[in-house]
Amino acid sequence: MQTTPLYLTLVLLFPLAAAATPAPAPGTLPTLTKTLPASGIDQIKLLLSTGKVRVLPSTDHTIRLRAKIHSGKTLHFIFDWRIGGPGKRPPRDLAIRTRRGGHTLVIGLNTRNQTMQLPAPNSSSAATPATSESGSTITIETNAISKTDINVTGWSAQWTLWLPPRMAFSLIGGVGEVQVQGLYGGLKVKLGVGRLKAELPRGPVTAELGTGQIRVRIAASDYGNIHLASGIGNVQLQVDGKRIRKGYKRNITAATQKLRGDAKTAYKLQAGIGNVILSLGSPLTKGIEP
Repeated sequence: MQTTPLYLTLVLLFPLAAAATPAPAPGTLPTLTKTLPASGIDQIKLLLSTGKVRVLPSTDHTIRLRAKIHSGKTLHFIFDWRIGGPGKRPPRDLAIRTRRGGHTLVIGLNTRNQTMQLPAPNSSSAATPATSESGSTITIETNAISKTDINVTGWSAQWTLWLPPRMAFSLIGGVGEVQVQGLYGGLKVKLGVGRLKAELPRGPVTAELGTGQIRVRIAASDYGNIHLASGIGNVQLQVDGKRIRKGYKRNITAATQKLRGDAKTAYKLQAGIGNVILSLGSPLTKGIEP
């Protein structure tokens, strides 16, 4: 399996051209919130540089967002790595920014006076004019996510998103710990370094981590194409509580498993360094079933 080198991933996601920010007002770091109507939206895309993300099923027809900002956050889930120097704080005018294109809502953090740069729409779909909440045009640049979640000054965000269970959720990030529960519209996660834990009624699920662990538990036991891969680590597939070894291959450092079932739901989970575990037909934690 060919994976993007970790150093290249981090360079692409964390450009070091950070301008000096004004001194923040004294007091606690902010907790940013936003509530939006879910009508007409089928997919949520979150753009993240550094932080933790938890996605939960909502009980109404709204999209609720909360981002708690931390200063000089130390990320312990892989190794003791402090993002930025001590005492660094976020820009004073940091805000949750959104852009809607068709049935997709893109979410990120940005300063209010900075142009929000987002990935270009998929080539398979017609481009939709992008506007901010104030009505001004938002610049769209292909693969430009660095200024959408500007964590290069020593702070991180702890996100919680409450979404209608029918929605698909995708995340593009640099360093993060991601937990997703209760959604059945589909899940896509791409991280340079991190951890993914998901408990879902059904798939599909696509996940790609440069370094980190992937654990996905699905209540439904049916499947279509399954592709599990680890460059340095191991992979494991369980169906109805039993280890499945069909299609499993192992060499000195890498492991892969490919097989095809009778259904259409696909699972593709890959880690450059780290273990990958997929459990199908597995009971979910009580209280998250939609």
